[in-house]
Amino acid sequence: MKAVLRFDLTDEVDAQKFRRYCKADDMAYVLLHLCEDKDVPVKVRKVASEWCSDNNIDFNEIYT
Repeated sequence: MKAVLRFDLTDEVDAQKFRRYCKADDMAYVLLHLCEDKDVPVKVRKVASEWCSDNNIDFNEIYT
């Protein structure tokens, strides 16, 4: 299966979307560590995990 995403980089809205998609993996990595790193305060981990759950973000789905 293949997927192709197309952006018109001359359009500022599309260019901004392109930049977000390019950084999505980096953001997912940071969020994963916020949720799981034992050095992060428990309250922060709990809130970050709730936000993920509320937005249907499943790290097992992303990092398999």
